[in-house]
Amino acid sequence: ADSQLKERRGGKGIGRFCWLKVFDEVTVDSTYRDHGDLRRRQFEFNLNSSSVDDSVIEAAQGFTGTTIQLKNIKRDYLSCIPATGKEIAEHVVQHFLAYLLTPTCPTIVVDDAGEKTYVGRILEDMLESGVTRERLDVEGHTFELVHLKMKVGEATTKGSMQACRLVMCADSREVTARDILGLPKGFGTWLINNHGLSYTGVLTGGYLNDHVSADRRSFDLSAEDDGPLEEVSIETITSAASAAARDLL
Repeated sequence: ADSQLKERRGGKGIGRFCWLKVFDEVTVDSTYRDHGDLRRRQFEFNLNSSSVDDSVIEAAQGFTGTTIQLKNIKRDYLSCIPATGKEIAEHVVQHFLAYLLTPTCPTIVVDDAGEKTYVGRILEDMLESGVTRERLDVEGHTFELVHLKMKVGEATTKGSMQACRLVMCADSREVTARDILGLPKGFGTWLINNHGLSYTGVLTGGYLNDHVSADRRSFDLSAEDDGPLEEVSIETITSAASAAARDLL
């Protein structure tokens, strides 16, 4: 849990423990290169053992790759798991929206018993037009706001989606979504009904990366401008991003 191996990519060292909160057992089978030689490491991860037997052997296969199996979902979480590959892909789009918009994002495919769903294509189909990026300077800290105009499907009801929202991210993953402040009353409904569109602003920045909680569900920042003098509050950041969104809208 204290590993700093992936710290620069935002790794917190607790992701594997989240696996065991939902599944009884995890198996890992990884083949990798070690100074040109192929090595293989296999191990099981569960709550029944306090240690992991991950001894390394010479790899028999001639290529690298890792397979992770999450086994035996716990009953309490059954109702929370998407039922189809497409639903899983849609959740990936929502959670990793900032990462999917980067030029280095790989091709991600969800394969559900042979039925393949390409995550990138789902996002492309959702976008009404190209992506607009804007730099924001908030009390000495730099943020990037990505403006997205999203298509609203005919089957979408007014109450089933948030027409205008600000997604605050850390390390390319969604942490929390907030309302766009200062929009005229009923603007979101008007946008959907008259243009078939919704708006999502994706906010990223080093300051958000540095202040995300370990479980990535909140930021350790004051909600309003009553915290430490050197701290920029969530209210201040939201207000600045909302002003930029209103200008575009």
